Amino acid sequence: MRCFALTLSCALVGFLSLVAGASADAPVVVTGATPAVDSHYCSFPVYRSDVFKLTTITKPDGTLITHIDRVLTFTANGRSLTSDDHFTRFVDPAQPYLIDIAGHLIDIELPGSGPVLLEVGHFVLDMRNPTAPVVFEAGQHDTLDRDTAAFCAYFAS
Repeated sequence: MRCFALTLSCALVGFLSLVAGASADAPVVVTGATPAVDSHYCSFPVYRSDVFKLTTITKPDGTLITHIDRVLTFTANGRSLTSDDHFTRFVDPAQPYLIDIAGHLIDIELPGSGPVLLEVGHFVLDMRNPTAPVVFEAGQHDTLDRDTAAFCAYFAS
């Protein structure tokens, strides 16, 4: 379920982007929080929740641009890790089923150990078939590439 967490976040962004489409002039700003859900990154539950701010603008051609600022928290087995994230989602009205995201989605680092979970760069997913390969990927995307062993090891110990 490589797309579960991204799909949840992107569905929220997509819904709020539709709301933003009603106002082409001023950005629409929405703040909120998501409840804890299993990230499905490990063979055991590691829960993720976030506090976010979404700022959406609509371009004259109908393109929606949503900038997301969030603090993402992962918890399991009495341990927690946070990531301060900033990224942008683009919705082309001609292809609204494509999830086009660029920026800094997740950066979990352990002192003295370096990064254990990174989701940075640019990627495009086709949500008509969420299990299909990534359409485009540049950067390091541990969750998309299912490279979460170091992250899971931290919560398992």
